[in-house]
Amino acid sequence: MRPRAFTPNAPDYQHPKPFWGTSRFPIAVMGVGVARLRLDFLASSELGFDERPEGSVLLAVSVGLPNGPLKTADMLH
Repeated sequence: MRPRAFTPNAPDYQHPKPFWGTSRFPIAVMGVGVARLRLDFLASSELGFDERPEGSVLLAVSVGLPNGPLKTADMLH
């Protein structure tokens, strides 16, 4: 199992999905080699997507390095 944790300072969501406010730490092969990343899962409304079609799910993730202040990207799938 990959390491996971609760995201520090995550908002207290109303009607949260089980993965909101959690972090995962996968190892990824990148152009410069192998790196451990930090994936912070959040509500899609945090990225400006307040509405979605009935029955759909938007997965919003903030991606960065595990112990650094660097955030490299916000992703929405």
